Amino acid sequence: MTHQLRTLAILPADVPETAVWPELGSKLGADEDGVGPHQRQWLTIATLHRSGLYEKADLSAIVSKECLSLLEGVGRAVLDLELRMLISRRNPLMNVAQRDAEKARLIGPVRRDLVEILRVTDNSRLGAGEWQAISAGSGARTVETVMLQVLGWWSLMLPGGTISRLVDQIHADLGPDTTVGYDWRTMLSEHFGKLAPEFFFSEQGPDHTKLFQATVRTSDGRSSTGSVARSKKEAARLASQAYLTAHAPRLLASRTSSDRKPPLSELPVHMEHRRLAGLFDTTDARLFAKALTHKSWVYENTPHGDRRASNEVLANLGSAVLGVLAARARSARLLSSTTRPDPDLSTGLTVPDEDLVPLAHDLGLPAACRLGAGQRRLGMTTEMLANFVQGVLAAAYVQAPGITEFERRLPAVVAEFLAAHSRRSTRDAATRLQELAVELDLEWRSTDRSTGPGHAVVYHNTTWINGGSATIVVEGYGAGRTAAKKAAAAQAIGSANLRVGATDFEQRDVALFFLVRQIEVLAAKPRLWPRWQQANVLGAGYLANLDWAAFANWTDAVRAAGLLDSQFPAETRHVLADYYQRAVRSAYARPSFAAVLTRVLRWVEAAREQNRAILEPEQWEEMVALTAAHSIWLAPGGTADLAKMLERWAQPDRRRASVTLDLDSPAEIGAQACAAVQRLLQEFRPPSRGPNELGLHAKLSSGPRGHEIRLSPGAVWSSGSASVVALVCEATKGVVVDTHGDETVLRITNQSVAGSGLLWDAATSTRATDQYDVEFGRLLHDLKNQIMGARMALSRPTETRTEQLEAELDASQHIDSAAAITTQLVGAEGLYTRIQIGMCNLGSFMRHYISDLMKRLPPGIRVIPPNTVPVRVALGAEVLRGALDNLVKNAVEAMGDAGQIEFEYTLLEDDRVALLEVRDTGPGLPSHVISALRRGGVAPTTKRHGSGLGLPGVIRMMRRAGCDLHPLQVAVGGAWLITLPLAEESGAADDN
Repeated sequence: MTHQLRTLAILPADVPETAVWPELGSKLGADEDGVGPHQRQWLTIATLHRSGLYEKADLSAIVSKECLSLLEGVGRAVLDLELRMLISRRNPLMNVAQRDAEKARLIGPVRRDLVEILRVTDNSRLGAGEWQAISAGSGARTVETVMLQVLGWWSLMLPGGTISRLVDQIHADLGPDTTVGYDWRTMLSEHFGKLAPEFFFSEQGPDHTKLFQATVRTSDGRSSTGSVARSKKEAARLASQAYLTAHAPRLLASRTSSDRKPPLSELPVHMEHRRLAGLFDTTDARLFAKALTHKSWVYENTPHGDRRASNEVLANLGSAVLGVLAARARSARLLSSTTRPDPDLSTGLTVPDEDLVPLAHDLGLPAACRLGAGQRRLGMTTEMLANFVQGVLAAAYVQAPGITEFERRLPAVVAEFLAAHSRRSTRDAATRLQELAVELDLEWRSTDRSTGPGHAVVYHNTTWINGGSATIVVEGYGAGRTAAKKAAAAQAIGSANLRVGATDFEQRDVALFFLVRQIEVLAAKPRLWPRWQQANVLGAGYLANLDWAAFANWTDAVRAAGLLDSQFPAETRHVLADYYQRAVRSAYARPSFAAVLTRVLRWVEAAREQNRAILEPEQWEEMVALTAAHSIWLAPGGTADLAKMLERWAQPDRRRASVTLDLDSPAEIGAQACAAVQRLLQEFRPPSRGPNELGLHAKLSSGPRGHEIRLSPGAVWSSGSASVVALVCEATKGVVVDTHGDETVLRITNQSVAGSGLLWDAATSTRATDQYDVEFGRLLHDLKNQIMGARMALSRPTETRTEQLEAELDASQHIDSAAAITTQLVGAEGLYTRIQIGMCNLGSFMRHYISDLMKRLPPGIRVIPPNTVPVRVALGAEVLRGALDNLVKNAVEAMGDAGQIEFEYTLLEDDRVALLEVRDTGPGLPSHVISALRRGGVAPTTKRHGSGLGLPGVIRMMRRAGCDLHPLQVAVGGAWLITLPLAEESGAADDN
């Protein structure tokens, strides 16, 4: 099966979809028939390197580095598996160490050949710095990353097996190495140690793509230089190989002849092995017998104790098989819903051994395993059970024609395991607990002790976690200190997951400790709110997706755990409500509203050049739709009776046509939804079928999922009505208009779920609107009135030239007033779309920004630039530029023709933020304006034509992006402080 990823409906207009380039198309073979527009869109993403992503704000709005990492992880796993399969076919008698060495020999050349054969360099989209590195001949690793992303796309999107044939062809061109698996450096030390061999290293390339070359020299004057490698260890190994090949060829020849071993004897096959062969839809049960044979049994029951008869080789191969299965399942699940997955879930690590233990028992493997007598007395370890699972997967995989067919044959228990594993973080619990301790300002310490004899020692770990005045204790057990520490951490993390929506926790006191601590630190950690909301901390992800039912279920679990509302002061409740409000606002993005607002503002601007452009009907209808939708957006909270609203609407004096109602019962819905339905009904017109309108019939029915209003005969929507319907439905989630035959149907989803308690009350007290929306609505209403005045002036009848000129003058005055309002609304559309966070290098950005600013400012304005140091912040350059432009514009208007603007920023690595300060020598903001802005309100403007929306709009934009902007009270001049969270780095390659 292929993993059908989500359709990417929108790609930036200036980034065309990548066609299947000729070199790739020729290698796809029959797979090329499956490459349609949907697959090409994902190929466009796969050819993008992180360096290019950082430099493209429009792309970073769609794609994240986690998306690219997932594709790369699939490609890496697939290539690893194909190489291991190829080595197994070509060299079946190799042991595990030899296979690993052969893979290490092949992986570099195969990657380079894949880049060259597929012409990936010519089709990659990289950052400027990476292109320069490639031009200088040192960007190989970057292009190999893109090649792996393309392989990941190939594996996920296309059904064929041509990757295997391509790797096979490359291996044939490389040729075999009969001395593979030798430890060259050890051999050099054993046979030439008396000559005191010394290694000398040379380096080339930048730090993140540095290459090494080693030369080994002995005291007798002989020396050899190895090939270029990516590490000093590998370079030394290659230099040792070159020395032995050149100066001791007989040693290698005698070693090769001594490595020959007798053929293996057949292992007995039992009923359990045949059961597994049938379970995986295969025919050869002998491979399953080998997969379940431990080396301890081999030592006791086979001639010469040949370890090749054990499951070591199959377990080694099975590790790669499991890696591909896990990478494909995780990537498919995450990328099917978003191209910006949670970083915690998209980490591409291997499946831990302890996770495979339950799967081993579900498959019934312990009963089918062969162990030596001594090992049976000791029992099976976690590592052994994991190896048995991996060996069984390998035994099944080698009998399948490819990964897609293999996945189709997987037993349900394995498929369910992969699905469950793809929903969990792959980082170990100890690491996650350390990160959680940093986030929540926790202190922790642990001790361990051991019990039992040396051959069966058990370690007991006790961990104390302290936060404020509360302390919890968790314990774990394991065969080693690290295992016990991880087990204790897993106890804590498992219960701490109550914070992120889990309802199945083991220890109530631990769960409540982390939940209470999370609420306590909210006020001090606003910079982490965006990441927490994405991770569903405190159920914020449910609110961002408007899933009130899931949020109610979670709060019920919290209350059942015993969270006491009385233990939190009023200030904490307010902070919690603000946290939820930001999540709710992010869910209520209104892209259609923003697009229509942009067109209306351009329309008014065009009317200044030609008055009569204001008479265009389509733009006027969009203006009406804007005001209608925004009035619904500002509708008060609470509930309303839908049935009573319908009765008022059906009154004869309100309708030209008679209306008959069929009402089920009182229907309580949200007041905003009720206002939206009422406004939509005003647009409803029955079709005319004669000299008089036909009567209308409205039927209201209610159910557990919501309400339906069926209107017949069906409505006839004008173009203006279509705009109103689209924008009003966008402003009110859960209200949908549809037409079926002769009926028009209005559906209202029931989003109110009964609940109570601290968390529920804080969430339901939030609104998607604020004072900015109210002031914005007032300006929008004034704009509509001015446009209406201009249209009426131009439409009134005139009989003389004087009357016509008076009408034109009257219209011009209205249009000038409308244009003045539009200048106050410029940029407001950006606050009604989903914020695109992005990231940028603050040092590079400030250098370019200051250089551009000096060209634009009056000569008397002096600009003092900051001391720039490289630091990557989690905010796109365009958003940051817009905020600074607003602050600079206000400062210049206040200072006049002379003054000074100073920029400075400080990096606080411990807090993971950068503080950017902007100061000017103007009069500064009055104290009452600063107070209003800090409260989040609309500041009273001191400008003649100001609206008071500029600064609150910028503050709102920055906070939606996870940053903060607030005015400083200083003795002289004006000052602003911008808090920018640092971007999460994932390797040196991101530096470009």
